[in-house]
Amino acid sequence: MTKEKRRIIIDFEVLSKGGFWMCCMKDYKTKKEHTIINNRDELIRVYNKNKNSIWVGYNILL
Repeated sequence: MTKEKRRIIIDFEVLSKGGFWMCCMKDYKTKKEHTIINNRDELIRVYNKNKNSIWVGYNILL
C-alpha cells in the first residue's frame, strides 16, 4: 500500500518595488496554514522539510 503524499496549496506574492514578497501555504488535509514574509531561510527550511510533498499553485515558476 502506497502512503498518500501530503498536498500543500501555495500562493506567492511579490511586489517589485520595495523588495516585498510573501508565501502562504496550507496543508490540504490538516488545514494548517503557514505564512512566510521576506524570510528566505525560512522558505528554504519549509521547502526542504516538505520537498517530497505535492505542491499545488498557479502561475509559479521555480
